[in-house]
Amino acid sequence: MVAEERHCKPQKLNKMNSRVIIGFLVGAVVGSALGILLAPDKGSETRKKIIEKGNDIGDSISEFGGTVKDKFSQMVNGARGGVDA
Repeated sequence: MVAEERHCKPQKLNKMNSRVIIGFLVGAVVGSALGILLAPDKGSETRKKIIEKGNDIGDSISEFGGTVKDKFSQMVNGARGGVDA
């Protein structure tokens, strides 16, 4: 068996990582929503918690987007460095 055949292609690995991250985010959102909705609070408190969690999730997604953008830039710059060499 050739050594290259034993390793995943970078594109396949990136796709797998993306699916794991998306699955994690979806699980976090669903878990948070169920935790809030099933908690024995008054309606006004529940609405406040939903708004707070929504803001937290929005912030997390923004941070994640920034991280993905940085990683993509690093990959592009690394690929350019390999081509120039």
